[in-house]
Amino acid sequence: MTQKEILLALAGCKGQYVSAEWQSTVKPAAQHSGVNITKRVKSTVRAGIDYANMARNEGKETGALPWGEWVQFPYVISHKGQPYARLYPTGNGSQRASATFTINGQPATREQVATLLTPSAARDLLDTSKDIACFTVKGENLIALG
Repeated sequence: MTQKEILLALAGCKGQYVSAEWQSTVKPAAQHSGVNITKRVKSTVRAGIDYANMARNEGKETGALPWGEWVQFPYVISHKGQPYARLYPTGNGSQRASATFTINGQPATREQVATLLTPSAARDLLDTSKDIACFTVKGENLIALG
């Protein structure tokens, strides 16, 4: 999605729940460099939230973005000329994100994908208990939003 398409999809979303779907390429370990791994995620997320105002931050000052700059606060960040949608997970039961994987176009499990990654990337992939406050999705990876 372009920056304009992201903004149109999120126009007027102030903390509202929206459905999102995105796909990305997973980088395998060097010894598996010829393997094509994709990850596709479907989720209900929130958009239009000011990270600094989230209750979990307990009034802590959050400062500047660690990378990129706001194009349209609080929806779109630009980094190296690419737009990213700023989204927030819901993590509530049926709204929890679901990820599917393919290896060379064939359906695969999270565990199968992990065997093709570096040890640290495999640990990250298999640790589904992470508590993520917010995340960004590169515009070109967004399939659907809104």
